[in-house]
Amino acid sequence: MMRETGISLYPEFMQPDALEAYTAQAAACGFTRVFMSMILKNLHFRGAAGPEAESFDRAFARCREYGFDVTVDLNGETAAAMGGAPAALSALAARGASCARIDSGMDAHALAALSGNAAGMRIEINASDIDVSTPARRARMEEAFDVLAREGERQNLSAGFNFYPRTGTGLALERVRETLAFLHAHGIKASAFAASLASESILHRQGHGVCTVEAFRDVPPGTAAKALFLEGMDSVYIGDLAASPGELRAMRRAREREEIVLPVVYYPECPKALRAAIADTLLFSRTDTPERVVRATQTRGISVAPARRAERGRYAVTVDNALSDQYMGEVQIMLCDMPACAEANVAGFLHPDAVPLLPYLRSDAQAFRLYDYADTEEDFLC
Repeated sequence: MMRETGISLYPEFMQPDALEAYTAQAAACGFTRVFMSMILKNLHFRGAAGPEAESFDRAFARCREYGFDVTVDLNGETAAAMGGAPAALSALAARGASCARIDSGMDAHALAALSGNAAGMRIEINASDIDVSTPARRARMEEAFDVLAREGERQNLSAGFNFYPRTGTGLALERVRETLAFLHAHGIKASAFAASLASESILHRQGHGVCTVEAFRDVPPGTAAKALFLEGMDSVYIGDLAASPGELRAMRRAREREEIVLPVVYYPECPKALRAAIADTLLFSRTDTPERVVRATQTRGISVAPARRAERGRYAVTVDNALSDQYMGEVQIMLCDMPACAEANVAGFLHPDAVPLLPYLRSDAQAFRLYDYADTEEDFLC
C-alpha cells in the first residue's frame, strides 16, 4: 500500500518565516500532502481568515515550491461566496490546489457531477458523514456510492475524515475502521488526522490536539499514524498548527517501516548485551496467540541468567531465563497482571506511549522490534 503523510497549514495564524520553516521540515521528511481549510471563518473559528486572504496565496506558493499535493476544505456557503462550486474549484486550482474536500451539504448526484469538473480538481468526500453501522444505513450508503460509480469520475474521488479540535469529540476507532473498510470496498482511498503533542492549540484553546480518532488524541503522532496505517488508512495528516521536528521524523518512520518498533524501559539489572540482542531480532507473535501475553519465540537460545523474577505487571516485558530450558530467551509482553514466575525475568516494561500499538502485534504476520528507550532521541516512537 502506498502510504502518504501530510501537514495541515493554517496560514492566517503563521508568520511567513514560520510557514517557510515548517514546510521545509515537512518536505525534508518526505511529506507529500498539505491540507488547508478554507471554511474556518465561515464556521466562526476565532482569528480565521476567508479564502480570499493573502496569507493563503503565500501558503500556496510555498506548497508549489516543495511540490506538495494540496487539498482544500470547502462547504456550500464558502463555495457560494466564491461564485458557486465550479467557479470556486477553478479559482482554487489556479492558486495551486489539486483536491477539494466537500465538508457537507452535497448529495451523491452533486458530488458525482463535481468529480468531472472542468478545472480537473479531485473531489474528496467527507468520510465522517458515512455511517454503515446498521443494515439500513449501510443500504443508504451503498445507494449513494452506486450513484457516484455510475455518474462520477471514480479516479477523481477520495474520502477524508473530519478533524476534531474539541477534546472528547473524536470518532471511535471502530467507526473509522468500518468506514474505511466500506470505502476500500468501493475503491476509494481515505485520509485522517493525527494530533501533535508539541503544537500550541489554535482551533480550540481549551482543546488538546486536532485528531480524527479520540483514542489517539493524547498519543504521539508517530504512534497514531502507525496505528492508522495498520488499519489501512492511505494518508495521515498532522492536524495541528506545527508539529515538532521529532514528531515529523516519527511520522516518516511510521510511513516507511513495515515493522512496528516499540520502546522498552529496561530495569538497570537487565544486561546491555541482552537488550541489544533483542533489539537486533525481528519478532513475530506466535500463530497460536495466547490470551494473556504477546509471545515471541525468535530470541530463543539467547543465554539468560535468572534475575528479577518479580510479579509481571500489565505491559511488563519478560525474557525466559535458563530455568526455562528449551524456552530460554523467549520474549513476552504481558497483556494483564500476572504473578511472578521463576523461569521468567522481568526485563522492563513497554513505554506507555506505545501501548496503543499492542493490539496490532497479535497477528503472526506483523513484524515488530523492541529496543531500549534509554538509547533513543525525542522522536523515538514507531
